[in-house]
Amino acid sequence: EGCGILFFEPDGEDEEREEKSPKRSAESRQLEFWSQLLEALEFTGKMESTPSRRRMQVSRALLARSLPSRHLFFIIDEADKLNDTASNALLKTLEEMPPTTHIALVTDRPAALLPTVVSRCQQVRFAPIPVEELAAIIVHEKGIGKDEARTIAEIARGSWGRVLRLDWERERARRDEALAIIEAATTGDRARLLRLAEELSDATRKEEFEPTLDWVALLARDLWLLLCGAETRIVNRDLRARLTRLAPQLSAPRTTRWIRDVEAVRRRLDVNINRRVAADALLLGMAES
Repeated sequence: EGCGILFFEPDGEDEEREEKSPKRSAESRQLEFWSQLLEALEFTGKMESTPSRRRMQVSRALLARSLPSRHLFFIIDEADKLNDTASNALLKTLEEMPPTTHIALVTDRPAALLPTVVSRCQQVRFAPIPVEELAAIIVHEKGIGKDEARTIAEIARGSWGRVLRLDWERERARRDEALAIIEAATTGDRARLLRLAEELSDATRKEEFEPTLDWVALLARDLWLLLCGAETRIVNRDLRARLTRLAPQLSAPRTTRWIRDVEAVRRRLDVNINRRVAADALLLGMAES
């Protein structure tokens, strides 16, 4: 029978953040969604002007194209980004599909989908590639050192697709900035921390603020692991020597507080906080023993 297949990619709860496109109306997104399906069906007629009518056109086109000897397959990537209107429309399509039509929904956030959509799909889970195996692939394909490849494999969380999308040079620059913050906080260099806070909150570098904070938290986690005797579990293995020199000057509770404080700032970003004030408070607070 015709069915929907729900593919689960490796967990992307902390997925690297993509550049955000300008906001569009829900209706505009729906029109585009159904238009893409109609184009995939080689629909040549005049498209309707509303999402609901365009969905009906998709249903009729599916019926018309579903010959007994021909199966149609559609893949909807990042299905978790469909809003409620799109999800409900998709649900109706799943309920009314011809037996030779198949729709695959791809997501790394299955909990973000409507439960009724999930319940009408067969579920296929893709496990992450083991970190060591993925690191070996990165070394072979990109010609970089093993420790750096291991770091990339760790932050990609077992996904080769994330590796391909990752701008490592940009991420490395963000990590260098985060490491400078960690080092200044460790030594209590408040003057340097204020300069770093000014750079971090620069309005011309707004898109760098949150990703850099993510690296601060990740480096703090690595320091915490070193302090707990779990060196083999750190992510930034290529920075092991520098982190090992910093660890004796810190304590596990202090690095835990850094992680908690960074997360608190990240949560407040949704309410449009003053980033300069937040950066000053965060970095100076990290200098406190």
